[in-house]
Amino acid sequence: MIKITNGEREVIVTKGVYKELYRGWTEVKSASHEPPKKEEVRVEKPISEMTVEELKAYAKEHHITVGKAKTKAEMLSVIRKEK
Repeated sequence: MIKITNGEREVIVTKGVYKELYRGWTEVKSASHEPPKKEEVRVEKPISEMTVEELKAYAKEHHITVGKAKTKAEMLSVIRKEK
């Protein structure tokens, strides 16, 4: 795919279509023809529904020390106290 312009409009087409249909248009030279990346949206589930591994990651991300807590119940208790 390439981006082309006629001075007023820009379109993205295949090279074959450009050569056959868009005579008089010129190729736009740019760093990338890729569309802008979409922002990642992160949806966090309630801590009560998280697994032990997810709770560990949550605690680390939120700078919460779970200490010696090993079970889900222990981790939930520590996290809820620190929140």
